[in-house]
Amino acid sequence: MRGVTYKVDLCPGDDDPGKAEILRTVLLGAGVPPERTAELYRDGRVHLSFYTKKRTRARSLASKLRRSGLKGITVKGASLKDSDWKTKWKKTYKPFMLTRNILVIPARFKDTCKKKAKKCVSIDTALAFGTGLHFTTRSMAEFIEMEEGRFDDFFDAGTGSGILSIIARKSGARRVWGIDIDKEAVKAARKNLKENSCGEGSVKQMDLRSFPEGDAFDFVAANINTRTLLANRGKLIALTRPGKYLAVSGVAVENYGEFRRKFDTKRLRCLRVKKDREWTAVLYKRTWRG
Repeated sequence: MRGVTYKVDLCPGDDDPGKAEILRTVLLGAGVPPERTAELYRDGRVHLSFYTKKRTRARSLASKLRRSGLKGITVKGASLKDSDWKTKWKKTYKPFMLTRNILVIPARFKDTCKKKAKKCVSIDTALAFGTGLHFTTRSMAEFIEMEEGRFDDFFDAGTGSGILSIIARKSGARRVWGIDIDKEAVKAARKNLKENSCGEGSVKQMDLRSFPEGDAFDFVAANINTRTLLANRGKLIALTRPGKYLAVSGVAVENYGEFRRKFDTKRLRCLRVKKDREWTAVLYKRTWRG
C-alpha cells in the first residue's frame, strides 16, 4: 500500500530552539503515533518526517504544520510505500564519531568500515531514532563514558535502537535493562545488542509507568521529552540507587528553567549540564536523602 510521507526541515540558527519538540507535539496531538515519525540530525539541521497511508490526512496535517506560525520551516510531501518508509532514511546514514572514543557504524558498513576507535557500535534500526546523530543521544553517550567503571547495571527508558544500552555494556555494565513503548524499537534494540556481542539484554515493550517497583540501578538514562520526564520524576529517582547516576535528556533549551525548577529535588545533585542551541541534557547523582 502506498501512502504519503512529509519531510519537515528546520533551518539551523533559528531564534526558536524548541521547534522540533513543538512539531512532534503537534503531530502527536493530531494522532500521529511515534512509530510514524522520524528525526534525523545532520549538518546543523533537523529533518523531521511523518508518514500516513491516507493522502487526505497527510495534506491536512501538512497544512496544520504550515499554519503553526513557526518561521524557518519547509514542508514537502512525496508518495512512498509503507515498506520504504522504514528504510529510506538509511541512505544518508554513514559511519561517524559519536564521542572521542565511540565510532557508530551503520550495519550496512560494518564489514567495510576501516576507521578505528576505542569503542565501535554497529547500529541497524527500523526507524530513524536512536541513530546517535542527535545532540541528545551524543550527550547521554558522553555522560555514560564519564562514569565508565562506576556502574554495574544500567536502565534505559525509551531505548529506541538500544544504542545507549550498547554503550553502557561497552563501558562496564554487566546488566542492562531497556524499555520502549514501540514494538519495532524493541525488536531493533534486541537485534543491535546481539549484533554488538552484548546478548539480547532485557528489552521489553513497556511504558515507564508500568515498570515494576522495587528494582534499582547504578545508572538510569532517560532520553525522552520534557513532559514525560516531569511526569515520571519520582519513578526515575526511585529506579536510581543512592549514590549512583541519573541522566536525562530531550529537554528543549526554552523549557530548561522550568524543567529544573520542577525536576530538581534534595534527592538529586546536579553533576553536569550539556547544552547546544536547542537541547539540554543533565547528569544527576542521587543523594542518600529520602
